[in-house]
Amino acid sequence: MPASQSSLSALKSATSLSDFAHLIGVKPQWLSYVMYVSSTGKSYSVFERPKKSGGMRTISAPNGQLKNIQKRTAVLLAKCHADLRREKFDPSRALQHGIVKSRGSINTNALKHIGKKFVFNIDLKNFYGSINFGRVRGFFISDSRFRLRPEIATLIAQICCYENSLPQGAPTSPIISEFLGNIIDSRLNRLARKHKCTYSRYADDITFSTNVRVFPRAIAKRKLLSLKRTWAIGRALRRELKLIKFAVNPAKTRMQCKRARQMATGLIVNEKLNVPCEYRKRTRAMCHSLFTTGEAYTISSTDGVKVPLSLPQVRGRMSFEFSVRSVEYVDSSKGNIRPFRDFKKAKEKAPEFYRRYRNLLLFEMLHANEMPTILCEGKTDNVYLKCALQKLAPQYPKMISSSGERKVRFFNYSTTTDVLLGLSGGIGGLKNFLETLRDAQNTFEVAPTEHPLIILVDNDAAAKSVWSVVKSILNSHSAVDGSAPHYKIFSNTFVVPIPKVNPATPIIIEELFPLSVLNTKLNGKVFNPHNPGGVSSKEYGKWAFAKNVVVPSYKSIDFLNFKPLLDNIDALL
Repeated sequence: MPASQSSLSALKSATSLSDFAHLIGVKPQWLSYVMYVSSTGKSYSVFERPKKSGGMRTISAPNGQLKNIQKRTAVLLAKCHADLRREKFDPSRALQHGIVKSRGSINTNALKHIGKKFVFNIDLKNFYGSINFGRVRGFFISDSRFRLRPEIATLIAQICCYENSLPQGAPTSPIISEFLGNIIDSRLNRLARKHKCTYSRYADDITFSTNVRVFPRAIAKRKLLSLKRTWAIGRALRRELKLIKFAVNPAKTRMQCKRARQMATGLIVNEKLNVPCEYRKRTRAMCHSLFTTGEAYTISSTDGVKVPLSLPQVRGRMSFEFSVRSVEYVDSSKGNIRPFRDFKKAKEKAPEFYRRYRNLLLFEMLHANEMPTILCEGKTDNVYLKCALQKLAPQYPKMISSSGERKVRFFNYSTTTDVLLGLSGGIGGLKNFLETLRDAQNTFEVAPTEHPLIILVDNDAAAKSVWSVVKSILNSHSAVDGSAPHYKIFSNTFVVPIPKVNPATPIIIEELFPLSVLNTKLNGKVFNPHNPGGVSSKEYGKWAFAKNVVVPSYKSIDFLNFKPLLDNIDALL
């Protein structure tokens, strides 16, 4: 596919299986074999998994070869989706949320229904199963945005369908349902607007909400069954769903009024976005158990037995809670979550869930790390050290095996680490993190692991702020200036400065490279190590240097000046 041609244009131009195979990056013979020869055997394994809401869900998982084809097809269709949706995602106007990652989530879906008098939820019955082979094929042939040739539309349907429908478990099912779901959204949103309701959909979960005095009977009506009042979909909504060949699961149809708890996609939407209190209490109890005993449990709903939880499972729960509750602390003008350090600067107490998630991340780094962790000033330093280790592997068996498998972990920066730990990259981020470590001491009753956390710091004038924090942590009367091989600040936490070649000359990690490497030009531009990542008309920055100079040629680079640093790290292991 030419660089200038969009994925959608390329797909619309495809006329044969061979064309489609090239689009998804496989050989035509192999695609033909997987689809028409090996598929005559068992292409799927079918099993059941329990639903959170009760009952069982049937999963049809494709075999390895078919799954590979489906993943590649899903990537191609996702690119086509991006070609069609060039405008920036606006959660306040979007109808469908979350199937494509860049197009919202359960948070953006639920936010549309906050503060409403009525919130009405329905669940489409057998959502994937209702989308059959003919619907998939017909969509790609007749939809004005695609108009694919019948043979290509047929091939896509064959790749995506199993037993005449989209299987629950295939990588292609979500993106196919996203395309066909537009039909649902356009019809139901028109009905909602006609009756002054807000509409949104997250996969098969549909929500209508409104502030009108009486909920419109066209969408939902109240039924009297003996002494219990329940709700069912209205005549107009039933007619619309019937026209597009979808049905509602009556067991999941519910109306929620303002004076009761209102929920959309599992989140509370009465006055602000929140997770149910039962979820919060369980997660808080899990974290407390982890911090005090080193173990966390949940109670089995079937027999009441304690079931051990892994730390990633607890972190997943805490991450979900934080993603929902932190919406309240988003700066609407910038779209950024208020960082932990801002509460401290304003002399305010950070919310409890901020503190709990921060402590969980610290616990993972200091008390649950399964191998030594190296924390650099930024992602470029990670690249330098990984390449140096790869080149010098035989000399550092504690850090890397003869086969190239690393025995140390390099810390990965993220938005979450910036918000909660102050780790935003650079010397300022390390200073913030050291202060966080100091403030969080005595939080945990469990002893740290034997695997150290090693914090690497450039040894230049900017590092004075770090040495000041280290000195206060150590309560040292001696000088702390980066002249020592390392500083032990806690039982398994060390600060390691970049060793100076000349004691009187400041040094940054880039200066460990030979001059011949530092003088490498990219498209006529020179390297500026004080440029964090940008590219100007005359120079390029650290990230371009790491990615385009160090990585491609690390085998020929002389890493001799990295040895004193690696020796100091090795000594701590």
